[in-house]
Amino acid sequence: MKLLFNVVLTLGIFLAGFRAVGQVRITSEEELELLRATPLETIYLHSNTTLFFPGEYLYYSLYTINTQTYRLSQISKVAYVQLVGENGTVVFTQKVSLDGGKGQGDYFFPTDLPSGNYKLVGYTHWMKNAGPSQFYMTDLTFLNPYRSDQSVFLSAGGEKASCPSGIKSKSSENGTASNAELGLELDQTNFAPGKTAEVRIRNFKGALGHGTYSLSVRKIEEFPHAAGMTATEYARRYPELQQTLPQQVNDLLAIPEQRGELVSGRIFERDTSTPLKRRMLSLSLPGADFQIKKALTDLEGKFYTYVTRPFRGQNGIAELLPPGRVPGRFEWYSPATWEGEFPCFYRFVLKADMAEAIRQRSVHNQIENSYFEVKPDTLQPREMSDPFEGETPITYSLDDYTRFPTLRETIVEILEHVWVRRGENDADDIMVYLPGESASNRNDTKRAMVVADGVLVPDHAAFLEYDARKITTVKIIRQNYQLGGTEYKGVLVVETLDGQFEANWDSEYGTRFSYLPPIPRKAYFRQGAPLPHIPDFRYQLLWEPNIELQGPSTSFRFFTSQVPGRYEVVLEGFTTYGKPISLKTYFEVTE
Repeated sequence: MKLLFNVVLTLGIFLAGFRAVGQVRITSEEELELLRATPLETIYLHSNTTLFFPGEYLYYSLYTINTQTYRLSQISKVAYVQLVGENGTVVFTQKVSLDGGKGQGDYFFPTDLPSGNYKLVGYTHWMKNAGPSQFYMTDLTFLNPYRSDQSVFLSAGGEKASCPSGIKSKSSENGTASNAELGLELDQTNFAPGKTAEVRIRNFKGALGHGTYSLSVRKIEEFPHAAGMTATEYARRYPELQQTLPQQVNDLLAIPEQRGELVSGRIFERDTSTPLKRRMLSLSLPGADFQIKKALTDLEGKFYTYVTRPFRGQNGIAELLPPGRVPGRFEWYSPATWEGEFPCFYRFVLKADMAEAIRQRSVHNQIENSYFEVKPDTLQPREMSDPFEGETPITYSLDDYTRFPTLRETIVEILEHVWVRRGENDADDIMVYLPGESASNRNDTKRAMVVADGVLVPDHAAFLEYDARKITTVKIIRQNYQLGGTEYKGVLVVETLDGQFEANWDSEYGTRFSYLPPIPRKAYFRQGAPLPHIPDFRYQLLWEPNIELQGPSTSFRFFTSQVPGRYEVVLEGFTTYGKPISLKTYFEVTE
């Protein structure tokens, strides 16, 4: 806890020396020493395989590792996972929420993605301080038989000899079913199609075996493919990784996303391109679970803030706040971007004798996807973000009242505890009475915070003329509210029909921006007893991305499919003491 407190304290000190979007300048030896007391991180990512066809899922379980203790890291709240092609094209970028250093995700391979050799990359913003050598990278192959161009797989010579990942062929099987701490046990090693099976994870060492693990049961690939990296293999990299910041005084530092998800950018005066310094702006994430942030620009017009509660939307609104507003131009920074070169890519080689196996697997995938509705994954419930922070609002549904043309008249005729005051420069402000406050007390200069469809409204005077026929609900919070150093006296929240205010929002003082929400967590489909009228051609029989082992054993049941062949059961993860665990065992499915 002391290390985490140090980071927060140091970031507060750095605000005065802010020099780059999403980064801060280290200004003294004292600051540098304080930062070096906070460990760096790395990531291990357990994926279900390294060879994919259209209609298949990449599943992954993500472990963020403290490079000083080798235990799960508590520093970053989010991580990023990307799939990148040989030409540098980013196929996807996913933001993954971390709970105690652990996260999970998946990606469905579409039919329009070209065949190719790819890299799966995992990192946090904090890891960028040590460069891409601190990242997790592994090779993936995507074979799309529905596209005519397979030239990427037809070059002679096979994989590059210098590739560190090497090759895993269909005949190579290594790994063990047990070690000193844990063991994998199957109830038998040969099954008929459509039969129940059970795998047990046995803990031999009590508390020494407690930890966080992920489990995959999948058919062994029929083609040579890139070798996946086990947790124990990845741990051999630890001595090569940075444990503390390599930066020196006056170097730039990538800010850790410890308090939430980073939102950062820069503002210029539109007409002169002069950076707007020491200006306050609002950042609204609109919707039913809206969030509103404030940020102050530095001497170069740069700003940042954090999204600290769950938000499901993909867009936000930024707007300069009074006083002294001028039309602005915004630039945005993405924590998910990074610069660096990849090591060589694994080279998959397509051969004529693979044709029948490719055709059969493609047919199986098509059949499986046609029955997706009866084999769905389930989204896990997410914590709801409460924009009112526990306060109970007074709610007015305007359909229950006589309609008036404007919000101003609605306030006068319908809303209790709300009034309009003539403020500075003869501009009208919306005010809210607090509990116990006399209506005659109109000397307080603090105005209410006004929000429409989750967007902060700085210009009360203009909003008072808003068409009240478009408003469905008005909610009033009769409590003081602090935001970005400003104290508001109460909150007025307006909801419009079909979110018209947010949809039609426009201001020369602001702009819309894109927001990348974390991917939702899922409980993955687990096949039950087979039904005679539903075919079952699964290659992935079980995927459990988050197993918390705290006892002597735990077990998982699954059903075999109608696809015969050899299957592997893979367990990866880390004990609570940071020891990597990698176990494998095998079974056959025969007709």
